[in-house]
Order: sequence, then C-alpha cells, then structure tokens
Amino acid sequence: MWSVPGHYPGEPIFVADPEGASEDDGVLMTNVLDATKNVTYLLLLNATTMAEQARMGPTPHVVPHGYHGRYFA
Repeated sequence: MWSVPGHYPGEPIFVADPEGASEDDGVLMTNVLDATKNVTYLLLLNATTMAEQARMGPTPHVVPHGYHGRYFA
C-alpha cells in the first residue's frame, strides 16, 4: 500500500521488467494530485513491495483524474 496525506493517485499502469522472473516484477506508474500544493507529479512504485522508486514533476499543469480514455468535441 502507498499513501501520503493529501495526495491522490490516478489509475496505475503496470510496466513489466523485461528481465523479470516473477509475475509482479516491474513498476506501477501513476499520476498523483498533490492537493496541498495543487500540482500533479508522476510516481513510480515497485510493483512487488509498493516502495517508491521515483517521483518526477510537477507537471506543467494539474492533470485531472478521470480524463483517461475520454474525448471531447
């Protein structure tokens, strides 16, 4: 489990380790809204241990949750 107060992750994407030996060898990648600073960052978690591997950002603008797979005219 990963948790930081005031930080809200989006839908995670599993990225497999090409040299992995077990099913969960890889990372989980997700965008996270930091509601305390009103910014979004990219988070990578070890898929086996859920330990934070990397945090990049903030992004140039806040990325709202729920936009995955939506298209607007």
